[in-house]
Amino acid sequence: MEKFLEKQGLQTPNKGKGGSDIDSDVGSEEDYQRLGSSQERFGLRKTFSKCSFLGQTERDSSYGSLPLHDSDAYSEWLVEYPSMLERFSEFLEKAAGKRLALFLDYDGTLTPIVNDPNCAFMPEDTRAVLKELAAVVPTAIISGRCLEKVESFVQLKELFYAGSHGLDIKGPQEGQYALVDPTTCDYQPAMRYLAIMDDVHDRLVAEVSTIAGASVEHNKYSVSTHYRNCNPTDWDDVREVVQRLVDSSSDLRITQGKKVFEIRPNVAWNKGKALLFLLERLDLAHSADTLPVYIGDDRTDEDAFQVLRESGKGISILVSRKPRETCAQYTLRDPSEVLVFLRHLGVWAACEDGQAELTSEQVSAAAAVPPPPSPSNTSASADSQLGSVERTERTSDRSIGSYEGP
Repeated sequence: MEKFLEKQGLQTPNKGKGGSDIDSDVGSEEDYQRLGSSQERFGLRKTFSKCSFLGQTERDSSYGSLPLHDSDAYSEWLVEYPSMLERFSEFLEKAAGKRLALFLDYDGTLTPIVNDPNCAFMPEDTRAVLKELAAVVPTAIISGRCLEKVESFVQLKELFYAGSHGLDIKGPQEGQYALVDPTTCDYQPAMRYLAIMDDVHDRLVAEVSTIAGASVEHNKYSVSTHYRNCNPTDWDDVREVVQRLVDSSSDLRITQGKKVFEIRPNVAWNKGKALLFLLERLDLAHSADTLPVYIGDDRTDEDAFQVLRESGKGISILVSRKPRETCAQYTLRDPSEVLVFLRHLGVWAACEDGQAELTSEQVSAAAAVPPPPSPSNTSASADSQLGSVERTERTSDRSIGSYEGP
């Protein structure tokens, strides 16, 4: 173990002292510079999009008054939920002799969250890393976006995809894990709600049209109402519109993400169920040597974290720059650290897959990774767990709670 770490330059770095950070989830110039800096360390090109800043050079003023992190609280939180980069040796111990399966959220995990949802483009270098990983490890994207949209962002046919928070699933079309019959992985447990979701979309578009900055995104089996670009004084107006619509039909439920309200069909299905479904299709659900890894940043990812916690196996990683309650075991700070971890993972997976002759570029890429930035610097079977796709009566999914922070 230690020899592998030493060879790849993955020694556990020293922790820095606590500090503060802007309490915002929007990808700032610093986020993109950090992501670009990580790419430069790997000898990669900076090809990320600047569309997220909408022509601005500074952070939106609506985020300027947000409170700074308490450095002591953040440091204490990291003790309970340590950085996956700092604990990579623990990953190696858990992964030894295991069959890995990788599951990733998209927005806020593989790319910084942006003000315009249509501009959440994936950096080319992140795409290249995922393509390499998908050749040796089954890799899936589980996103709140509609399946077609997340596919258009990622542009990799070698991956499994689950759109609409897992309500629309398909298998890879190419590569190592492509299925003889790809339709065997297709699954849409809420298909009968399509017309209802079309109506929800049209009604929301009409009702929020008078609220400046509000936007509605049709994600096929869910409809997202974004209030990120609204004046905070209008947030309650957006909330009332969404809540009123959900209250009008028992077929609907609501979840809340980062500056977004999401209306979904009222069925017992989520990212955790999608994770279990994909493990079944990969014939990994009942294997003792399976190690699922799930990385996500949002509230809806907690369902997948919870599944891994209850199963007693797997690795769950929350992407967050601020302390918060989570079912995840480890943390990464932002998409730039996710990229670093995926690079580490690629080196490990190539070795485990028997590809002993790694290129000098691969070895150098992993060895060149710096310590993660400190705050001061900025098992039941899957069948039984899946259960039936029935209407959920959880009252917590029928009303909006407090506003979701970054």
